[in-house]
Amino acid sequence: MLTTRQTGASPAAPAQAATARGRDVPRPRWPGILIGIVVGGLLAGCQTAQKNEARTTAAAPGGGTSAKDGGTKTAPAKDAAADSGNEEEYRNQMRLGKFQLSNERFAAAERSFVLAAQALPLSAPEADPRRLDVLSNLAITLSSQRRLAEADALFRRVAANLDAGTIDVGQKLMALTTLAAHFANREDFSSAQNFAEQAWTEGSNAVEALNLKPETAGQQAPAALGRSFGAQRDIDVLSGQQQGLYANVAQSALMEAVALRRLGKPKQALERIDRGLAIVTSDRTAPAWWEASFRIEKAQNLTADSERDGAITELRRAIDQLKGVSPDGSRREGRAHLILGANLKAGGQKDQALGEFRTGMAQIAATGGGLSIDLVLPYFQLLLERQGAGNADAKRELLEAAIVLQKGAAAEAIEQLAVRWAASDPEAERATRALEEAKRRLSGLRQEFVLSEGDKSTSTSELASIRKEMVAISSEMAALEQQVQERFPQYNQLLEQSTKADEVLAVLKPDEAVFQVLVGDRSGVALFVRKDRITAYELDFGDSTPGELVRRLRQHLSGNQLLDYDLATANRLFNILFGQARQDLQGVGHVIVVPSGPLLSLPFGMLVTEPAPAVSNQDYRSVKWLGQSVALSISPSVRSFVDLRAKARPSRATQAFIGFGDPTPAGDPGLILNRRGWNAEACGPTANAIANARPLQGVREELSQLAAILGGGAGNIVLQDNFTAAKLRELGKSDLERYRVVYFSTHGFLPGNMPCLPEPGLLVSRPTSAASGDDVMMMASEIVASLRFDADLIVLAACDTGGGGGDQFGGEGLSGMARAFFLTGARSLLVAHWPVSSRSTIALMHAVFGQLAADHQLDIAEAMRRAQVQMINSGPEFSHPFFWAAFTLVGEGNKIVAPVTTALGNTRGSVN
Repeated sequence: MLTTRQTGASPAAPAQAATARGRDVPRPRWPGILIGIVVGGLLAGCQTAQKNEARTTAAAPGGGTSAKDGGTKTAPAKDAAADSGNEEEYRNQMRLGKFQLSNERFAAAERSFVLAAQALPLSAPEADPRRLDVLSNLAITLSSQRRLAEADALFRRVAANLDAGTIDVGQKLMALTTLAAHFANREDFSSAQNFAEQAWTEGSNAVEALNLKPETAGQQAPAALGRSFGAQRDIDVLSGQQQGLYANVAQSALMEAVALRRLGKPKQALERIDRGLAIVTSDRTAPAWWEASFRIEKAQNLTADSERDGAITELRRAIDQLKGVSPDGSRREGRAHLILGANLKAGGQKDQALGEFRTGMAQIAATGGGLSIDLVLPYFQLLLERQGAGNADAKRELLEAAIVLQKGAAAEAIEQLAVRWAASDPEAERATRALEEAKRRLSGLRQEFVLSEGDKSTSTSELASIRKEMVAISSEMAALEQQVQERFPQYNQLLEQSTKADEVLAVLKPDEAVFQVLVGDRSGVALFVRKDRITAYELDFGDSTPGELVRRLRQHLSGNQLLDYDLATANRLFNILFGQARQDLQGVGHVIVVPSGPLLSLPFGMLVTEPAPAVSNQDYRSVKWLGQSVALSISPSVRSFVDLRAKARPSRATQAFIGFGDPTPAGDPGLILNRRGWNAEACGPTANAIANARPLQGVREELSQLAAILGGGAGNIVLQDNFTAAKLRELGKSDLERYRVVYFSTHGFLPGNMPCLPEPGLLVSRPTSAASGDDVMMMASEIVASLRFDADLIVLAACDTGGGGGDQFGGEGLSGMARAFFLTGARSLLVAHWPVSSRSTIALMHAVFGQLAADHQLDIAEAMRRAQVQMINSGPEFSHPFFWAAFTLVGEGNKIVAPVTTALGNTRGSVN
């Protein structure tokens, strides 16, 4: 838990500035509100570029600005010619970023804040208020995307400079309030409330110290400040500094109300809201969306306090205020419509409620989708009522709304891949791929710049070099965008199109089903979709949360001792999720699961379909597992399934198999600390775990046998010292696209389980030449930047590539690592959810590929099911789900690995 404070303040841009760049934008005096951005959702994969990992010192938790050896280092001399900043660009990008942040356009806000950082003089110290403002806003942007580990790192970086004496009281208040918002994102509402309350108290004292109310100076208690302010003075007659101070005080009141509501204290929360509203409504220059945000929060507290009529009045006022801010609507307005709909529904006005729900969902969809199920559950409940009367339209509406809700990094990667497949000719496809790659490179360089410019060991010339490279990529992108527009004019339209219910039904086979399950804190909705029907129902988790049930199951699958599996919980969770779809399961041979939240880290095959008999000596052969009765695959979203099923271009690969594995670990943690610029004290354990990763047993035998099964030979295997990042990059230029199956047998690491690790990565061998500068990790961002596949299947036979059991339940694994491989051309992935034994991995993979080799018409999902059944029935030893359930198939599950008659070794020689 963070216990220090961070800073942030400065004005937001008006709506008309949202598309401006490099233009002088009018500067409102009120800071951009950050409180409305406390959101739910999956961890998005980290996109930090690793082009020069040594520059990431400041991003490591606890790393501060220490040098590469973990100690201090004298900053290099600055190059005056390269040190010029652009103050106008800095101001414009900060205004744009804060406007985008206030409207929950997180990706756009992130880009703007990074551009603002790049516009600062390179010599600006870490404690420069402008730099701290950038970092704090970037941190809360990452936090709002649930990239909590990255946000923690930046908050610590800011906190290290709070005592430098360079920030004013307004920035301090914003620091406390922003930190409160971050803790709310972490669902630590007590800490969030404490930070917000501290900001209110210190802000109130600062107002009194300014003697803005001479008639009450020294007498007015902080609690009375907001209530009495409107009668004392209009804020718009104050100076900019004084007005900003009041704005920060008001914002702290709003954040405290959010925390108190989540703590079940709506009356106290309403008191805080009234304090803040008194300040906001006293200023005739405050943006309308400020007051609207307070009224939306007030309505939620009135609802919680059973004052529905008052809540409806506040919501209608808020919506009216927001309509003038953005003619096309906004996420804030969309949420207000959804909350209003919930209140109308609770009051029996169901037709009016449905109209509000539909308006709100349309605005959420128009702004990118993705939303917590808890906010839309009343809408879904109303549609569930209507579907009970046999209303097919209600079922389709529910499915399409559920599709809008689910959005993640892996899903977006598949969308991009599907659009690329739709290109009309090879040149159009090449241009779209080049454009996507340029965008990723530019994004990575921007992130790298922000991380690097706070590292005292990074020279000004290095930073100037990054800037120069970004300018070059920007020019390249402009040319590529013109080519794409000429050759593929429907590119943007395809990226933005929504998926309709009929599209889902059309691509399903008669014996298939899509099972989408959306879960919140204690609630959820499931949709079981077959070709001829949609079944939807609400989930009841009773006195447990979805996360608690997943933890109970996963705790038996890790550690040094194999524990008895919790069959009762596995059966209970199956009944919660599938109990109302038992009839629909009849006749289904393949279920495509679209999970959310903690369910992302649960292999569904290890759910138990019937009350389990007594089990002794961990012999689970008599248990009725879901994975025995149906083939299972995971899709990041419903649209991902449709894209992969309907739009995937057949692989053009001519070779069957290539395998990589058995890396030689670094052995020296110092190599990793120095290469990544990590602080030795904070990041030493992670560096040690990577440097001394345990050797993998039987990898050569494993890969050799798999290559032989698929028609390959020794030339199809890259092992040990040959398995380096440099070798992968070399093959990635063209050779990797020639293989239908690509297999990695190595260690995988996730940020949630490894402090200081900025993104998922795969272990590779230490480079034989120290001068190469290569690391012993191939990070997800580097995989995207340097590798290209045209594979039916990529196997990640590595620990934790699918999802760990930490606080984030492996969402990072699915979003980060899967995103990387889908972007580079995979159609399906096999990923591991926990560290698996070599013996069981070899047994499972031999069974899978043996099935595929024996039956060329067999799809991968069914081959997985048969292999798992074979392992369970082979004897007590492998019947525990630890051995057979670790791997999950991610994709649409139906692509056939075509037979190959010519092996690589017979055509172009060995790749070793």
